[in-house]
Amino acid sequence: MFTREEVDNVNQNLEKIITPVFLENMYANYENRYAIANLGMKPLFVSVIKQRKKLSIETKNVIQAIDELAA
Repeated sequence: MFTREEVDNVNQNLEKIITPVFLENMYANYENRYAIANLGMKPLFVSVIKQRKKLSIETKNVIQAIDELAA
């Protein structure tokens, strides 16, 4: 799931990736169109996800949660 800001970021950058030449190449290679689309767009989505804050969980919190579930 993407936030509204992340969707806006993706949309702005998709305009740079999806050009007439990109679409022409994708549909000229009909059998590989999904691979070509994936190759062109996946890095964009990955870069947006990599900008997210990293979550960290301390071991003691995990142990406490497991203990509470086991009780």
